[in-house]
Amino acid sequence: MYNVTTQPPSLTTNGVCNMRFSAVFTASFFMQVSNFQLGSNALNLANLDARSIRQDNLSKQFFDFYVDVTYSPTMKKTQLHLEFKNDTQGNFFINVGELECVGYTSDNFTIIEMSKPLNSEGWYMESLVKLNLYTEHRFQYDSSCTAPSIYSCYFVSMLNGGYFSLRVEMKARYSSLNSIIPITLNLNPFSLNITIDSSFPYNGDYGGSDYFNGYYPVRIENGTTTLINPASRGLYSYINDKNSDEISYNTMMVNYFNWNMGSFVTHSEVDTKMNGTIVRTFFSAYEQIPYTLSQSTDSGNDYRFTTGYPNSGTNLRNFGFTTEFPFLGEFEGSVYLSFGVMSQNVGLQSNYTEQPYINVQKVEYIKLSSYTFLFRIKVESNYDFLSASVRGSILYSSHLVDGTLQSGTFEKVITSRIESISNFNIVNVRGFSQMVAMYTPYNDNYEFIPSTVPFTRTDLNYQNITYFEIEKREIDLSNGPVSNTIRFNMSSILTDLIPSVACGTEYNGSFDPTVNQYVIHFVIEPIYLEGPLILAVYDGVTKESILIDTNLLIINITKSTNDLLQPRLDSVRAQPSTSLNASEDGQNYYGWEFVITDKPNGFYKATFDIVSDLDVLPRNVVMNATHFISGSPNDATYRIMFPVELPCRSQTFALTNINLFDSNYTTIAYSAINTIVNTPQEPQLKIYLNCSEIIDTSSINREFEASLSVTDGDGSGISKRHLPIIRLISENTNELYLETTLDTYNTSHATYHVKKQLPFGFGMRNILVSVTGLVDKQLNYNSYVSTDLRDAGFPYLIKKQFSTNIPILETASLFTSNGGSLTLTGQLFGVVQSKLKAYIDFNDGNDYQLVTTSFFSGLVLQLSNIKSINSTTIKVKVVKNDIYASNVLLVNVIRVNTPKPSLSPKPTSPPDASLCPGTPPCNNRGECTIGGCQCQSPWTGPTCSSQTIIIPPPTPQPDPSTGTNIPVNNNNVTSMINVVEVREIDDLDQIVQIFKISQWNFTDQSKSMNNPSYLYSSQLERTTTNINVTITYYQNQTNITFGESTLNIQASSIKYSIELSKFNFTKSTNLLQVVLEATIKSNNKDSCSSTQVGGKDGSKDDVKWIKMNIDKLSLYGRFIDFGIIDDKPTKITNRIIDDEDENTPQFRSIKVGITLPAYDNIALLDPDFSNLIDVETDSSISYLCKSKGGLSNGAIAGIVVGGVVFVSIAVGTTIFVMKKKKMKRENKKMTQRLKTIQK
Repeated sequence: MYNVTTQPPSLTTNGVCNMRFSAVFTASFFMQVSNFQLGSNALNLANLDARSIRQDNLSKQFFDFYVDVTYSPTMKKTQLHLEFKNDTQGNFFINVGELECVGYTSDNFTIIEMSKPLNSEGWYMESLVKLNLYTEHRFQYDSSCTAPSIYSCYFVSMLNGGYFSLRVEMKARYSSLNSIIPITLNLNPFSLNITIDSSFPYNGDYGGSDYFNGYYPVRIENGTTTLINPASRGLYSYINDKNSDEISYNTMMVNYFNWNMGSFVTHSEVDTKMNGTIVRTFFSAYEQIPYTLSQSTDSGNDYRFTTGYPNSGTNLRNFGFTTEFPFLGEFEGSVYLSFGVMSQNVGLQSNYTEQPYINVQKVEYIKLSSYTFLFRIKVESNYDFLSASVRGSILYSSHLVDGTLQSGTFEKVITSRIESISNFNIVNVRGFSQMVAMYTPYNDNYEFIPSTVPFTRTDLNYQNITYFEIEKREIDLSNGPVSNTIRFNMSSILTDLIPSVACGTEYNGSFDPTVNQYVIHFVIEPIYLEGPLILAVYDGVTKESILIDTNLLIINITKSTNDLLQPRLDSVRAQPSTSLNASEDGQNYYGWEFVITDKPNGFYKATFDIVSDLDVLPRNVVMNATHFISGSPNDATYRIMFPVELPCRSQTFALTNINLFDSNYTTIAYSAINTIVNTPQEPQLKIYLNCSEIIDTSSINREFEASLSVTDGDGSGISKRHLPIIRLISENTNELYLETTLDTYNTSHATYHVKKQLPFGFGMRNILVSVTGLVDKQLNYNSYVSTDLRDAGFPYLIKKQFSTNIPILETASLFTSNGGSLTLTGQLFGVVQSKLKAYIDFNDGNDYQLVTTSFFSGLVLQLSNIKSINSTTIKVKVVKNDIYASNVLLVNVIRVNTPKPSLSPKPTSPPDASLCPGTPPCNNRGECTIGGCQCQSPWTGPTCSSQTIIIPPPTPQPDPSTGTNIPVNNNNVTSMINVVEVREIDDLDQIVQIFKISQWNFTDQSKSMNNPSYLYSSQLERTTTNINVTITYYQNQTNITFGESTLNIQASSIKYSIELSKFNFTKSTNLLQVVLEATIKSNNKDSCSSTQVGGKDGSKDDVKWIKMNIDKLSLYGRFIDFGIIDDKPTKITNRIIDDEDENTPQFRSIKVGITLPAYDNIALLDPDFSNLIDVETDSSISYLCKSKGGLSNGAIAGIVVGGVVFVSIAVGTTIFVMKKKKMKRENKKMTQRLKTIQK
């Protein structure tokens, strides 16, 4: 008996075909290598190399054979036989299989057909070449190509029938390009010289730079092509394709600051609690930027980590980064750590002595789709399974589906179009690894890993394409984007193939069974020049090109604006200068002045980051028409300034990530810094600020902050009742006493701090600091005057600064929605009225607008002729000398109901009365809209008969959830919002897949925000989709803008902001559904409960609001009917998806599915929830009570008015199956979470 596994032949140098096969024999004797030879019908034998690999016993004898066969023109196919000869045991033949050694002569090395080069990504071209060769099978030829040194060239056999792919790539650091590229094709041992037309930008002066690490950018205006000089650092760079007039780009990073390293130290220590070893690395560097640290082991596990914030840092710019890596106690071996050019080797020893082994019991590949297969292995080891690496995919212990980590089955879905897996590696926690390779048995049963991956292979090329059509060939872009459609078919249909077209944006298509064709709908944006444009069609999952005749891919742009690129940055100048001394200048606003040109569209806005060599967190800036200084939209000067809080630390600021947009929002753009870097203006990109211990008492931020550490080691101990006092005094006798706050305390040591806003203009030139009121338990007093602090090495002196540049707004007069005049008070308005401009943002989506100033002084302004206002708040600011902007003052607008003139009604649909309960609708306290009642303050709720309840700020939780606990007499009412799950559903509302989130990354953003703010980030399992949830607590009433709508957030409110990145939908017609659950419960057995749902005509498939009551307390949720999908307001639906009657008089729960359509890049959603008290009882509400006594006495109308807002989109952690246990489980869950919140 025998079993044979073969490998496809490959043709190598000198016309020799190599073939490998292996066989397992069962015989009554041990077979010898010398007994094997090829059968006589295998002609032109060059060599047979037989290697005995394993002979465990007579029934399991494994041999590995290598065969070389010399090509003969007369030989097409040969049945290959292996002959065993032995005088004692006899002879027998083994049929190995059919061998086709396809050779060629120089006559065969001719080009029958060659497609027009297709420019991809801007930096390489690709053509399909058909040679005079023939084979029915895929064959591995010894082929290559050569090109001039400024290019890289690849010539690879890829298809049946003699097809080859010819790819030419551009290299960096070239000084010139040619219009014609000479290429030498090599098919060993023959060569063929050809030329191809270049699609690279060959007609320009490139200059040259040894430091440039990318490709040169190109600028296109009015149909002409000019090249921008190469930069001295890696930037966003662009390449022009002259065949299609299409711009592509290569992305690289800008590093403004010198990257210098200090020391690199490693250390390991055993931790008995974790029963393992902790390896610690420490390195020092001279910049506070993320660094990459690499870790590898003897078993081949390689990892790369990015450092975060440093754990130490000094004014000398010596930052320390410490990172730790855990290793299990069983691990033994070397750990290799590297940072930059430095590396360390740490040897770890284990107390475990048993010799490790790994036995692979079973390997399976199971086809799932044309793109995916299930990789399944069954492994046995005397140490736990750690990982397995398979073609870039890693199986971890979490992929265990059956058994244990020492004897179990592991599975992972792998997405790929690879045809075979030659080997994979398995590692256990001991650090021992086992390589499993093709053609070698992996277990004692002499089983081999499968030779191929189970895909339905379809060649994506024009030989297989039977039909191809582009609906519109002539395109007019002068009036905006144009929709288009591609339809094609192939002789071998893959219904789950996702064809894509690249046309500025990637558009995915699908197979349409109704017409039996592939269909791709796409949009041609007005970002192309007039002339031919070659589209690129490819596999949307693997990104493998669908090689189609280039002539079929050409469309013609008949009209265009010919303004393809972003506006151009012509100059930049630091303001006030590139080097400043804050302690002398007194200026705490810095920035840049830009000259920007754009024709014909005109400049619209710019976004950029301001980075610092000391601060990891960039400042994100938007510049628009409000920053206009002079000129016209086509050629203008703009200025933007940013504040630096005082006291500050000496640092260097720089501009980066500049993006410029014109009025058409052109999306094709080179990095704006390209026109500045490597020119005399480059130094203007940086501002160096030298800081000292100063306080600018003329600024809006005049905070003085100090901390004290007090010790009484041998005395009676520090008095906890007495708090130290910090005294500030200046030369003009201004004096201030600041009482500290106790932070930490024990008898011998205490710490205190104080933070106080100083009076405007406090002090003369210097402010002396002293400390008094240090008291022990024996009432002994001590103090430190300024000179005592100085002599002890402590800070004792503050430099006072005062400038008249930055105006400050402090108060505003009462202001109504009728508009009119508004009086403002503040500081430093100046004495020249023409140099001060006032702006108001009416929250109408039009940003800040200039308003008229009717009265002016240094302290008082009066604004007049202000238009009527629809929003509940406005924002006011003033700008001095067109440079210095004040703080933004939020002004509440008092709503005034005035009779409206009789006008002819507009033909709009009236609001649905079912959305606006009340008698009359909204109880005459609001307006009935298509989204429900818009109530007049302070009323809220679906009938405008409720008011919101003050709640304390939320405490950070492990996941993005919040809850409230409202005590009312003996009744305790709790409410909670929870995200149950995220679903992908089809167009029939059937669930396709469910996602859960178990781990969240938490970041406290409160220090960088005006309000407490927490960021939660995670990734949906089995996807690359990221989810970010930001929880913000609003201390004061404010308005926020979502899309084109303004949402009012009341004081004491919580808001969740959610962002979902790109999601790979199974089908383009599928939807994504986020399931939220809202609950409210009471511990009073006499409570009554109710649920209301606001949907059109009572529908639960598209609700606008929900309200759940426990007596007069309620949880009220509003659901807007749109989300921001791919940066555009898009219709969504909100459905009640769990309408089961499990409610009680003490408990209410409801689930809502926020359902959004398929999207390409990003989705934002924004529902909100509030806790309310019903001031008036709504007679239309049907309450569920234990008795007939009506609402319990627990509902008291004396609760302070405030608000809480929730927005949730995350992945839940529980799916409720056992419905009978739901009530108990919900009660327990809410109780536990509220205990956590109250800590």
